[in-house]
Amino acid sequence: MKSFIYGFIVLLLVACASPAGNQPHMESSLAWLRVARSELQQASANKGGHRIRAMELVDSAVNEVEAGMNYANTH
Repeated sequence: MKSFIYGFIVLLLVACASPAGNQPHMESSLAWLRVARSELQQASANKGGHRIRAMELVDSAVNEVEAGMNYANTH
C-alpha cells in the first residue's frame, strides 16, 4: 500500500509539473512501471523465477518508454 501511495504522489507531481504538449501519458506510464518494479522488488523471492523475469520485463518496458519519449522529443 505504501508503494501505491508513493506512486500516486509521483503521478500527481508529474501531472502538475508537465507543461501542455508534453507527454503526460508516457510520463504516467513510466511512473507506474517504476511503482510496479518497486512492488516486485519487495515481493518474496520464492516465485520459481517468475518474479525475476517480471522485473526484467518491467525494466525493458521502462527502457522502451524512455526511448519512445526521447524519440518524440527529437522528431
